[in-house]
Amino acid sequence: MREFWPTELAAARHAGPMIAASIRKGGRTGALSIAGVSAESGTVLRTPVPGQLFGWVKLASYVELGLFAGLVVVWLAPGLEHATFYFGLGHGIGFIVLALLIWFAVLRHQAPYTLLAATLTPVGPVGSVIAIHHIERRDRSGA
Repeated sequence: MREFWPTELAAARHAGPMIAASIRKGGRTGALSIAGVSAESGTVLRTPVPGQLFGWVKLASYVELGLFAGLVVVWLAPGLEHATFYFGLGHGIGFIVLALLIWFAVLRHQAPYTLLAATLTPVGPVGSVIAIHHIERRDRSGA
């Protein structure tokens, strides 16, 4: 027996199983959701508001900046190969954690995309700290 498909579900079925499943589960409420992300007007492009994650991002940025500065110092000093290895390992893991934390904060609308972009520049944690200061100064001025 052939199953009855409403018009929007038939169109979504061709777009992919995640879309079709979300329409089938939630019904039609005026918004199409893809894998749990709502596409209602105003939710996707809303202005990020610094929340609890922004404080963690700020702390992680300063810790990562300290690791990066330590790495540069021990890298420039002769004969500190072991310290360079450990600072490099700490910086590498810390940078990945920082980037993932900022990405999560961006997805939760608690940090702007520009912070993620500044972090992924070649200067890494320096870019994130500069972007955080820029964001906080902009928010203080009310712009």
